[in-house]
Amino acid sequence: WSFDETNTKERRIRHEAAHLLCGYLCGLPIEAYELEPTPACKFYDRKDGNIADIEEWKKPRPFDTEEINKLSIVSMSGLMGELTAYDKADGGQGDLEQLEDFFFRAEGDRLRKPTERESQTRWGALTAITLLDENKAAYDALCKAMDQDLSIEECVAAIETA
Repeated sequence: WSFDETNTKERRIRHEAAHLLCGYLCGLPIEAYELEPTPACKFYDRKDGNIADIEEWKKPRPFDTEEINKLSIVSMSGLMGELTAYDKADGGQGDLEQLEDFFFRAEGDRLRKPTERESQTRWGALTAITLLDENKAAYDALCKAMDQDLSIEECVAAIETA
């Protein structure tokens, strides 16, 4: 994130809310979100959330195709969330770098090719904006909830009752 006059709280909320909503819709277990000091939406690395053996849980592991698809959507969703209200997206460099890391942890060799990574990134962006458009009421409710610094549980309730 570049902290300048365009980096408003509203922009950060739209960005992180898009990550949270798309991750939720993709079935990823949400760990936390924060807007300050560094905006972030965090998901557990395992499908079952946090496990007892923390050292085992922290070890990087390969992602299968289904997980790469979900991570592509979630990674690109922040940028797409900004574009629902602004002419350009400012907060996505870290998201793109993280997506590249996910690609290199993917099973198999398909995403070793730059053209395949570009295609996967574009698919993630298109799918993310589609999810945000199709779930606009939930997205707006989530933005309001995050603006009030509500808990993850309250944010999920806002999504589900929208």
